[in-house]
Amino acid sequence: EFRRVLFRSLKFGQSGKAYSRFSIAVDRPFQSSADKNSQTADFINCVAFGKTAEFIGEYFRKGRKILLNGR
Repeated sequence: EFRRVLFRSLKFGQSGKAYSRFSIAVDRPFQSSADKNSQTADFINCVAFGKTAEFIGEYFRKGRKILLNGR
Protein backbone atom coordinates (compact mmCIF):
# COMPACT_ATOMS: atom_id res chain seq x y z
CA GLU A 1 0.00 0.00 0.00
CA PHE A 2 1.50 3.30 -1.11
CA ARG A 3 0.41 6.82 -0.29
CA ARG A 4 1.29 9.80 -2.40
CA VAL A 5 2.82 12.39 -0.13
CA LEU A 6 4.14 15.14 -2.36
CA PHE A 7 3.10 16.33 -5.80
CA ARG A 8 5.82 18.50 -7.17
CA SER A 9 4.58 19.39 -10.63
CA LEU A 10 3.00 18.49 -13.91
CA LYS A 11 5.18 19.88 -16.67
CA PHE A 12 5.59 19.54 -20.39
CA GLY A 13 8.97 18.91 -22.02
CA GLN A 14 10.29 20.56 -25.17
CA SER A 15 8.65 17.85 -27.27
CA GLY A 16 5.28 18.60 -25.64
CA LYS A 17 5.16 15.32 -23.71
CA ALA A 18 3.80 15.62 -20.15
CA TYR A 19 5.81 14.46 -17.15
CA SER A 20 5.10 14.49 -13.43
CA ARG A 21 7.42 14.20 -10.45
CA PHE A 22 6.05 13.03 -7.10
CA SER A 23 6.99 11.08 -3.97
CA ILE A 24 5.24 8.17 -2.30
CA ALA A 25 5.45 6.79 1.23
CA VAL A 26 5.58 3.04 1.87
CA ASP A 27 4.87 1.80 5.40
CA ARG A 28 7.47 -0.73 6.56
CA PRO A 29 6.93 -2.63 9.82
CA PHE A 30 9.97 -3.89 11.71
CA GLN A 31 10.82 -5.35 15.10
CA SER A 32 13.20 -3.58 17.43
CA SER A 33 14.48 -4.64 20.81
CA ALA A 34 12.61 -1.83 22.62
CA ASP A 35 9.28 -1.99 20.74
CA LYS A 36 7.96 -5.29 19.50
CA ASN A 37 5.93 -3.78 16.65
CA SER A 38 7.49 -0.62 15.28
CA GLN A 39 6.75 1.01 11.97
CA THR A 40 8.61 3.42 9.73
CA ALA A 41 8.08 4.81 6.24
CA ASP A 42 10.28 4.72 3.18
CA PHE A 43 9.93 7.64 0.75
CA ILE A 44 10.37 6.91 -2.96
CA ASN A 45 10.74 9.55 -5.68
CA CYS A 46 8.83 8.76 -8.90
CA VAL A 47 8.44 10.15 -12.40
CA ALA A 48 5.50 9.47 -14.73
CA PHE A 49 5.22 10.37 -18.43
CA GLY A 50 2.48 11.02 -20.97
CA LYS A 51 -1.16 10.26 -20.19
CA THR A 52 -0.16 8.65 -16.88
CA ALA A 53 1.41 11.92 -15.73
CA GLU A 54 -1.69 13.87 -16.74
CA PHE A 55 -3.97 11.39 -14.93
CA ILE A 56 -1.90 11.56 -11.73
CA GLY A 57 -1.82 15.35 -11.89
CA GLU A 58 -5.58 15.58 -12.28
CA TYR A 59 -6.92 12.91 -9.92
CA PHE A 60 -4.38 12.25 -7.18
CA ARG A 61 -3.78 14.46 -4.16
CA LYS A 62 -1.59 14.23 -1.08
CA GLY A 63 -2.49 11.25 1.12
CA ARG A 64 -4.46 9.38 -1.56
CA LYS A 65 -3.62 5.71 -2.15
CA ILE A 66 -1.84 4.86 -5.38
CA LEU A 67 -0.78 1.61 -7.01
CA LEU A 68 2.49 1.66 -8.95
CA ASN A 69 4.02 -0.76 -11.40
CA GLY A 70 7.29 -0.05 -13.11
CA ARG A 71 11.04 -0.26 -13.03
